Amino acid sequence: MIRQLALADHALVNEAVHLATNAWSTWSQTTPLFRIRILNRFLGLMTQHRAQLAKLLSEEHGKTLLDAEGEISRGLEVIEFALGMPHLLKG
Repeated sequence: MIRQLALADHALVNEAVHLATNAWSTWSQTTPLFRIRILNRFLGLMTQHRAQLAKLLSEEHGKTLLDAEGEISRGLEVIEFALGMPHLLKG
């Protein structure tokens, strides 16, 4: 076994739902541009740590490293597409 993950109990799940519900009131008021800036930083981190992410994905899911790298590439493409959303909102 490479790693273990503890399952959340009922109280922890309820706390996560409560925190997410409270965060939504602020997050829902943010502009698309602000959200895209956060997503752009996420893209940078994904790109920067691409090799590490692929290695973890390979270990956790039993994929070959090449398959894991492909999964990361497809994920980056989704993020890049989402970064164009403010332009699509303009019509």
